[in-house]
Amino acid sequence: MQSKYQELSTKLTQMKVPSPDYLQTVVDLVVSGWNINPEQALGLADIALPTLRQQTAYQELARILVFVPKIYLERGEFNLALNLIDEGIEASEQSKQERLKADNLINKAYVYKAMGKTVMANAILEETLQLYKKQGINKLIGQNLNELGQVAKLNGDLLSALDFYRDALNYLEDDASSQEYGVALTNIGEVYTELGDYKTAEQYILRGALLLQDSQKSAQLIETYRKLAHNALGQQDYEQALQHIEKAFNVMDSTSQGYRKTKLYVPYSQALLNLQRFEKLKNILDKALTMALEHGLDNEAIEIYFVYVDYYLAIEDVDQAATVLQTVLDFSSLHRLAQHKLFALRKLANVQSGLGQHELALKTFRQYHDDYMAWLQDQKSNKLIEYQAIFQSHERERRITDLENENMQHQLAHAKTQQEKHNWMLLLAVVLLTVCFIVIRFYQKRKFFNMKASLMADMVKRKNQMLADVSHELRTPLTALKLTVEALQYKLLDDVDEAYRSLDRKINDMNNLIGDIYQLAQSDIDSLQLNRRYHHFPSLLAGWQSELREYVLSQGFDWQFNNLLSANFSVDLDNEKIKQVLNNLIANSCHYTDKPGVIRLTVSNRNRNVRLVIEDSAPGVPSQDLERIFERLYRVESSRSRQTGGSGLGLAICKSIIEGHGGNIKAESSELGGLKITINFRVIVVEEQ
Repeated sequence: MQSKYQELSTKLTQMKVPSPDYLQTVVDLVVSGWNINPEQALGLADIALPTLRQQTAYQELARILVFVPKIYLERGEFNLALNLIDEGIEASEQSKQERLKADNLINKAYVYKAMGKTVMANAILEETLQLYKKQGINKLIGQNLNELGQVAKLNGDLLSALDFYRDALNYLEDDASSQEYGVALTNIGEVYTELGDYKTAEQYILRGALLLQDSQKSAQLIETYRKLAHNALGQQDYEQALQHIEKAFNVMDSTSQGYRKTKLYVPYSQALLNLQRFEKLKNILDKALTMALEHGLDNEAIEIYFVYVDYYLAIEDVDQAATVLQTVLDFSSLHRLAQHKLFALRKLANVQSGLGQHELALKTFRQYHDDYMAWLQDQKSNKLIEYQAIFQSHERERRITDLENENMQHQLAHAKTQQEKHNWMLLLAVVLLTVCFIVIRFYQKRKFFNMKASLMADMVKRKNQMLADVSHELRTPLTALKLTVEALQYKLLDDVDEAYRSLDRKINDMNNLIGDIYQLAQSDIDSLQLNRRYHHFPSLLAGWQSELREYVLSQGFDWQFNNLLSANFSVDLDNEKIKQVLNNLIANSCHYTDKPGVIRLTVSNRNRNVRLVIEDSAPGVPSQDLERIFERLYRVESSRSRQTGGSGLGLAICKSIIEGHGGNIKAESSELGGLKITINFRVIVVEEQ
C-alpha cells in the first residue's frame, strides 16, 4: 500500500489540471493514503467530494466515503464521521453496490463502538455479517467476526468474544499467514489475558505477532506489542513489559504513528512504577500527560493521572496524591467521563482515610455511592435508548416491506382487471390500426415522394445558385487579371511594378475565395478539423484583446473592451480557429463602420458558458437582413459593397467554426447604432482552484 501511495502521489504531481484522469487519481490517492498521510487525504477529499456529488457519481462517492470517516474516527470527531458514513450508505444504495454498503455500514459500527454504544454497534455488525456472507468473501467475514468479538469483550462477555474470534479463524484459515489471521490470534490472546491464563495468552499473541511482523499495518503491530506488555504486567514480569513497549515505540518512530505513543505510556509507567524507577517514571508521566492533552486524548490523560496518584503514594507523598485525585475529579466532570470519576472518588476516599480525614473520606464515599447509582441508571437508560432505536429501525423496515407487499398485491389485482378490460379492445384496435396503417402508409408514401422531389428541386436550385455566385465572384478578379495582363502585353501601363502588385492582390483574392469555399465544404461534410485543447482563458483573452486593439486603432476607430469574467478557468477550444472568427468579425466591423466610429468587445461567463459580443457604431443592418447575413454570398445591398473587398463567405465561415465548437452565433442591432454579433460557446469549462 505504501508503494502504491507513493506511485499515485508522484502521478498526481505530474498531471495537468484539469485532466480526465485527475479526479480518479485523487480518489485512488485518498483510498490508498488515508492512514499514511491523513491531512493530505482530507485535503484531496475536499477537492473530490463536491465534484462527485455534482456529477452524481455514486459508486466513486461511496468508495471514497469508506475511508474519509476513518480519519475523523481516529480524531474522535464522531458526529462528522457519522454524517459522512450515512452519505456513503445512501450513495452505495443508489449505485446498488452491496459490498460498498457493507463497508460503509461497518464504519458506522466502529464509530458506535468508540462512542460506547455497543448495542447499536453489535446490531450493525450482525447486518454487515449477513451482507458479507451473501457475497461469500471469507476475509471480510473473518474481519466482521473479529469486530463482533471486540464488542462482546467491551460488554464483558469474554466467552462470547472467544467464540467470535475462533469463528473468525475458521473463515480466515484458507490464508493462515494473513494479517487478518494474526489479528484474530492476538485478540484471542487478549481474552486469555483478561481471564488470567497468561501462558496461553502469550502463545496466541506471539503467533499473531509473527504474522504481523512484516506487514504494512503498523497500527495493528503496535497494538500487538501493547497486548504482550499487558500480559507481561499480569505476570508481574515488568522488565519483559518494558521490552515489548520499547518495540512498539520503535515501530511508531519508523512510521507516522507517533501520536499513538500516549496510549502506551500507561503500561510503560506501570512497569516503571513496579520497578521503582521513580525518576524516569516522573519524566515519562510529564511527557505523556502533555502529549495526551495536546491530542485531546481524554481517556489516556485520566489514566496517566491515576498513575501519578500511584507514583505519589509510592513515594509517600499522600497530600500530592490527594491533589491529583481532585484534578482527576474536575477533569472527569468537565469531559463527562463518569467511570473515571467513580474510580477517582473511590481512590480519593481511601487516600483521605489514610490521611486520617475519616469524615471527609466518608463524605467522598457517599458521593461515590450516589454517583455510582446514577451511573448505573444512565447505563440502563442508554441501553434502553439503543434498543429502542434498533427496534424502531427494524419496525420501519418491516412497515416498508409490508407496504411494498400490500402495494404489489393492489397493483397485481388492478393489472388483472385492466388486462381483462383491454383484451377485448385489443382485437378491435388491431383491426382499426391495420386499416389506419394502410391509409397512412399510402398517404406518407405519396407525401414522401412529393417531399423528395421538392428537396431535390431545392438542392438543384441552391447548387445552381451557388455555382452562379461562385462563378460571378471568380469572374470579377479574373476579368481584372485579364485586363491587366493585356495592358502589360501591349505596354499600355506606365507603372509596371504597380501592375504586378495588382496582379498579386487579385491572385490572393482568388486564393482566399477558394480557401473559403474549401473550408465551408469541409463543414458541410462534417470534416472541419479542430485542434482543440485546454487553454487558460484569461491569458488567452489578454492576447486576443491586445492584437485586436492594435488593429482597430490602426484603422482609425476607437476601441472599447469590457472584461466581465467572474471566475478563473480553462476552456476547451481551437485557439487559431476562434482567433480567425474574431479577426473576421472585427475586420468586418472596420470595413462597414463609418469614421469616426467605435468598436467594442465584451466577454463574460455564466453557467459554464463563455459569451463574446462584438459591436460597432453606425451604419447598422436592416432588421429583415439580420437573420440572413450568415448565409453564403449574401450581401446587404445598402451597406455591403464589393468595393470594400471580401468574398461574402466570411460570416458563413464564422458560423461553421462556432457551431463546430458546439456553440451558436447570432446577429442583432447594437445600442451603438451598428451591428451586434453574439457568440456563445457551449464548451467544457473547468474552474481552477
